[in-house]
Amino acid sequence: MTPVRDNPYVGLRAFENRDRDLFFGRFRESRNVTDLWRSNRLVVLYGPSGIGKSSLLHAGAVPLLYDEKLDVLPVGRASAGGPFPTPSDHNPYTFCLLSSWSPADSPARLADLTVAQFLHNRPKRTDRFGDDVPIFAAIDQFEEVLNSPPPWRIHREAFLRQLGDATKEIPHLRLLVSIREDAIAELLPRESDIAGHSRARVRLSPLSAPDALHAVRDPVDATERHFAPDVAETLVRELCTVEVTDKLHERRKIELDDVEPWQIQVVCTQLWDRLPPDTDEITFDHLRDFGDVQEALTAFCLRMITSVADDFGVPEDVLRKWIYEKFVTEHGTRGMAYEGTNETAGMPNDIPRALEHRRILRGEDRHGSRWYELQHDRLIDPIRRLFESSPQLDVEEAEETIRPSTPTAADYLAAAETALATGEFVPAERHANDALRATGENPGDNALRVRAEALSLLGNLALYQDDGDTALSRFRQAAMVFERLQVPTAVARLLSAVARLLIKARDFGSAITELQSAITRHPSQPSLKRDLAEAFWADGQLNSAIALYTSVIAVSPGDAAALAGRGQLSAEKRDFRSALDDLKRATEIRPSLLENPNIRAAKAVALAGLGRFEDAGKEAEIAVATGPNNGPALLAAAEVAKRMGDQVQMAELARQAIDATDPQLFPHAFMRARDMLYSL
Repeated sequence: MTPVRDNPYVGLRAFENRDRDLFFGRFRESRNVTDLWRSNRLVVLYGPSGIGKSSLLHAGAVPLLYDEKLDVLPVGRASAGGPFPTPSDHNPYTFCLLSSWSPADSPARLADLTVAQFLHNRPKRTDRFGDDVPIFAAIDQFEEVLNSPPPWRIHREAFLRQLGDATKEIPHLRLLVSIREDAIAELLPRESDIAGHSRARVRLSPLSAPDALHAVRDPVDATERHFAPDVAETLVRELCTVEVTDKLHERRKIELDDVEPWQIQVVCTQLWDRLPPDTDEITFDHLRDFGDVQEALTAFCLRMITSVADDFGVPEDVLRKWIYEKFVTEHGTRGMAYEGTNETAGMPNDIPRALEHRRILRGEDRHGSRWYELQHDRLIDPIRRLFESSPQLDVEEAEETIRPSTPTAADYLAAAETALATGEFVPAERHANDALRATGENPGDNALRVRAEALSLLGNLALYQDDGDTALSRFRQAAMVFERLQVPTAVARLLSAVARLLIKARDFGSAITELQSAITRHPSQPSLKRDLAEAFWADGQLNSAIALYTSVIAVSPGDAAALAGRGQLSAEKRDFRSALDDLKRATEIRPSLLENPNIRAAKAVALAGLGRFEDAGKEAEIAVATGPNNGPALLAAAEVAKRMGDQVQMAELARQAIDATDPQLFPHAFMRARDMLYSL
């Protein structure tokens, strides 16, 4: 039996696998999801924020598959909001997903894998007939991928292609993604690319009244307490009952057929925590004194509004007034506000988005526009009470009841990661700085690690905002702390990020020094050697760069990035046959490389060098079309034009290459472009 003091309700957090014995009211939906998951390459589980998608997945559907001893990966996440800088040629969404699917694996092994490669490398399981056992893989909170901020969208598209490649290459893969309803419109046109016609969708709705009764009553059965007759039923009826205003503007109560699961958790958690310790039977008196639905929801609203006000530096009373005036009409019904380009009803758009994440508001796309309203009619009265500071509610007492204990440095860091993943840069920076302050003046090892990760996250944030100097400083500070903690892999990743910034600043010598230092700390990481090869390449040391790429390929013959790098360098050094061989192997291993104008351009140079001018012209044309401001691609196209005897085209492309900025030419390449013009 669970001790009385252990609350059997999980509150606002999602249920986890370890909570499956406390998860009630969703058995029918859990079974439906697993049945569809078995028979489709892609299942999309969607519903409003807070409806319980993550809980259903972790504590409902996945445990049913575990019980049958099927091949089920841990529920994954694909977020780009982690504290560490991503290696230059790695996809942050892929790396995060594979790390969550295989948490015991070393980052070095996962960093160079695509989704399909990771799944291919897993031990193969077959049934007694020799057929492949399906792999059940889930990605939760998929909106983190689709709603990515602009700096990550190139990675998003590549990641979505990887998912499609995985379902095509591994026919027995069964993929499920869980996504908020307001983000599903972004996913719909991509479903066929990911899974063809073998796909299904499941919309998760609120709990029916009978299922809500299970969610209220059944968790208590495993404890030393119990509900008196009809008490749980009365609580469910109160949760189902809302006040509405009819067309005559008269208030009346109606009983709905369903209940939002998070409201059950808010009310029942408060009820349990306030019961006297010696309570065995939960009575109507307890329900009246400790389980008042409106009081619990008002305390919840207070906590969420206070949190958003703190995050964005808005006075709490101003935010309460804004919510009440914009989202509660004069007739006591839910009002709506339109999201403009920068503001929603006078508030920056980040604020209603944050209130949506915290279940105060609900967003909905209508005819290409986004509108917000209160998440539920049940919140109308709590919002009014908070605005009017009703004497029925002692706000300080309610705030004391629901305010959590002082957040730790780790809590602040987790909040910063969540904000960064959804592009909320202002609160991400605030939370990360709070994490730094919370580590104290003489932190222990655990606090030091939080400090290092917070510094690294601030470096990432500066990087996404194009503040290279601040990013450089933060990454170096983080590396120093990890050095003190003797975590060489983290130091290496941070030094690599420093080097990439130095290359961008065209300080190639310092970048080479940083990368050589990184490799001494993590010699088995091929991405560091590839980064060093790029630094040598940028510095004009082509032979050293080729030697490094060759050393990577000797250990990993299928390393597409190293093959592509060596192929481009071989083309530049006029070793056309080797260049074409490397580029062919690289694009066979990773077809998405053909979308890179530099790869196309290098292939064009190699083809022209071998006298295949028609093919070279086509590749050069594609390279220029896909990279019209790409210096290396334009210079390679100029080289092709030169070999084809078109001096006018060569000169024009060389001039464009000199002026190009995305990316600029390296100094030695700039000299080659200038020599082309002088040769006329």
